[in-house]
Amino acid sequence: MTTRQSGKKQTASLKPQPAVKETDLSNGNKVKGSKGEFIRKSIFFLLLLSLFTPLVYSASSFFGFVAIRGLYFRILAEGMALLWLFLPARHNASGSWLQLSLILFLLIVALADTAGVDPAQSIFSGFMRMEGFTGYLHLGLYALVVSGTGLTSKQWDWLFIASTAIALSVLVIGYVSPTGWLGDHYRFVATVGQPAFLAAYLLIHIFLAIYIGTKATWISTTIRIPVILFVCVALSWGIVLSGARSGILGLGGGLVLWGLSWLWNRFRSLPLLIGVAGMAVISLVGSYWLLQRKPLFQTIAGVNRLTNLSGGNNTLPARQITNAMAFRSFLDHPLRGWGQENYSYAFPKNYDADLVAGDGTEWYDRIHCVPLEWAFSAGIPGIIAWLAIWVFFLLKIRSFSAPEAGVLLAVGGGYFIFGLLNPDNLLAAQFFFLLTGFVGKETDQRAGTIFRFLAQGRNAVKIGLAALIAWLGYVSINAGLTLKKLNSQVTETNGFERMNKLKAIYDQSIIGRYEVADLVADFAISVWQEPNAPIEAKKFCYNQALAVMENQRLEQPDYGRLLLRVSSLHSSAGEFGKAVQAIQQSMAIDGPKRPATWMLLGDAYLSQGKPENALDAYRRAADLQPEWQLPLIMQAQAAAFRMDKQAVYSLTNRLTTRGLIEHLASVKQAYQRISDLPGFISRISAVPEGERFMFNRQVYHEWALTAFDLSLTQQTVAALNDFDRHFMEYHARFSRSEIDQLIANSQLGIRPDKLMEISARLPVSDSVPEW
Repeated sequence: MTTRQSGKKQTASLKPQPAVKETDLSNGNKVKGSKGEFIRKSIFFLLLLSLFTPLVYSASSFFGFVAIRGLYFRILAEGMALLWLFLPARHNASGSWLQLSLILFLLIVALADTAGVDPAQSIFSGFMRMEGFTGYLHLGLYALVVSGTGLTSKQWDWLFIASTAIALSVLVIGYVSPTGWLGDHYRFVATVGQPAFLAAYLLIHIFLAIYIGTKATWISTTIRIPVILFVCVALSWGIVLSGARSGILGLGGGLVLWGLSWLWNRFRSLPLLIGVAGMAVISLVGSYWLLQRKPLFQTIAGVNRLTNLSGGNNTLPARQITNAMAFRSFLDHPLRGWGQENYSYAFPKNYDADLVAGDGTEWYDRIHCVPLEWAFSAGIPGIIAWLAIWVFFLLKIRSFSAPEAGVLLAVGGGYFIFGLLNPDNLLAAQFFFLLTGFVGKETDQRAGTIFRFLAQGRNAVKIGLAALIAWLGYVSINAGLTLKKLNSQVTETNGFERMNKLKAIYDQSIIGRYEVADLVADFAISVWQEPNAPIEAKKFCYNQALAVMENQRLEQPDYGRLLLRVSSLHSSAGEFGKAVQAIQQSMAIDGPKRPATWMLLGDAYLSQGKPENALDAYRRAADLQPEWQLPLIMQAQAAAFRMDKQAVYSLTNRLTTRGLIEHLASVKQAYQRISDLPGFISRISAVPEGERFMFNRQVYHEWALTAFDLSLTQQTVAALNDFDRHFMEYHARFSRSEIDQLIANSQLGIRPDKLMEISARLPVSDSVPEW
């Protein structure tokens, strides 16, 4: 049974019936000329506009990829909800369990956010995410409105066609845009700005395109099938270019679910299903093996990252560690949760120092697993409510025809799999909630009874919803004004006036107050780093930023990370004693588990001229994670400050080759402080030849040129010869005779600066290779 009943003829009644001017739109019948029809078309128009969300961004504005897009969606969702209030009662769908589960989910999240560790942050969110309770309230209203408006089957078809066409335009516009790629065409972000979020958006639309292929039979098969195939291939290629491994897993999982659904409906054979599933797994593993080992595929943007799980490219261990930290945090508050967007509170309290052992990210603001994120944010009730949405989504798609249900199962499954390895995001969530509204539009008898009971207080509900929409509109207008003022203040050339404007923006902001406070602190720090800025301007900006941070501390008294930001402000103004106090206060709140906080404390002590205290702090960081290289470097710096040469030699000799390369400038600085640059050259040349494959151009520049400046001719020659051997595969770009000429010139007292010019010809990266 499908959800499309509009084409079915009803059995005529034995009694004559009056003409129906306005029908119950749950059956999708069109009514012309009525007030309800006008409102319904207006909602449909706003819904169409909402599909353009991924194309709304500004690369030159503050928070241009998320905040502007989020405000665009919020304004449209508010407009749709406002129009829906005026829709005649008989135009509203009676209700379904899926709709009720959405309402229950929003109520539980509201309670968890209100009772969380930072209610304001949980409710209003910030410009970097535009989520929080207000964000999900917009998403919930969006789903409830589209499910209760009574759109026709043909309107839904056109919505999906339009959305898929927009997804293609996202690919094209992003491909030719200078902001469409991260790095040198390393990962594709299109107009979305983040590769994983782009992959989730494309993943959903691949299955929307397939749904159109199965449903829109009013389009000729000779046109429909080739176009759908082209769209699916193009969008799949976009996922590959994004390098989002979770996107590929979601796509593969969705396709497997789709295929298994088709087989089950066709043959009803469990052994066949198991066999095909096994073959699908073998095929996926084989494809991975082939892509990983064929050099031709490895040259394609995105493919190398998809098939390479080594070095800094392997983010899985870091995600596993931070997810384990999140689970421990969930156990701290299993019933009420911490509230949305409060992982920064729990993160340092349950910190696992293994996170900094490799090359992964030291700090995570998000939990990279959607179910775990909801358990952390809203506790056990929240994760149950979230899972209830999925349960009723799956139950609801059974009312669709078998081909349609199979595709809806695939899109839901693919999105769910993606969410197991990533945080959720506004763009993907928008389209999932749209699908939730689409699937949940048909009435369930018992759920309809509940809705009819609630409808007895229709006027009170409408007044409450109107007040809620008005409040959401006020918050959106405030956010828009904040963004507008942030973009305009950058043109202010007077430093005093610019600081005054930033502080005024902070005072009036609702969304993103912490982010605006951060911008105030950033500006004050930049003024202190400006050598030509008057001392009066520096002090003024410092005091204003300090006042903003103190106000922020009143709003977030238990936020240890805020105190670390305050310490940076103190350090920029030379108030190192106050910086030490702020860091110690932060550790009193968050605990001593995070090595990076000990490193900040050591830096403040070192700047204060207290190398002994700095050494102790750096050692505490090293004790927490002995494999982390940075504490060794900074211990060497502190030892050099004390002119302890033996300690410098001992500490730098403990560095791995990768650690030496990544912190080469700091190692050189330590040797300079103890007046032993020849020791620095010896440390480079002491690297075993078997490990020099990790050397980059900067290492050879330092080795050759510093050795020449110290009149170490043999070391200069050794560096130039090693450079030639290391990059011999690029002899098409330079010749051995050029290196021989540099060697001869250096022996005549001519500095081999041409090495820099030769290096610039090489098509290589100076990052440490991942092996």
